[in-house]
This record gives sequence, structure tokens and C-alpha cells, in this order.
Amino acid sequence: MTMNQNPEQTAGDTIDRKLIESGFAVQDHRHTDWKVSPGIVVREYKADALQTVMFCLWTGFLYGLSRQYKN
Repeated sequence: MTMNQNPEQTAGDTIDRKLIESGFAVQDHRHTDWKVSPGIVVREYKADALQTVMFCLWTGFLYGLSRQYKN
């Protein structure tokens, strides 16, 4: 975490840290390794021009989905 972050970036770092502590491998969508861990979180997946999706998989099952829309 760096000092010059807005609150959304700070919250994202906290969420990533807690997911890693829980056993998930948090990965960027461009560098996803599906075999690295039974629990995978893929962030910054562009669903379309207006939204970004983050999803959580555990042993191949979808357990969470978060969408962020552009204003």
C-alpha cells in the first residue's frame, strides 16, 4: 500500500490482503493461472465498456461477483 492512494484504492488493497489471508490467489485478469490455488480471485476483468468485474472461484465454483460501473 502506498501513501498517495484514494480511499477506493486503499479499500481494494485491504480486500486483496484479506482474500490472500483466507487462502485465495488474487490475480489480474491478464495473468490468470487457474492451477495456482483451489481459490482464485480474478480482478479487473472488463465485462464491457461500462463495467469491471471481480469474481471469486473456489474449486471451480463461482462464489462471489462484484461489479464496478463507470460514472
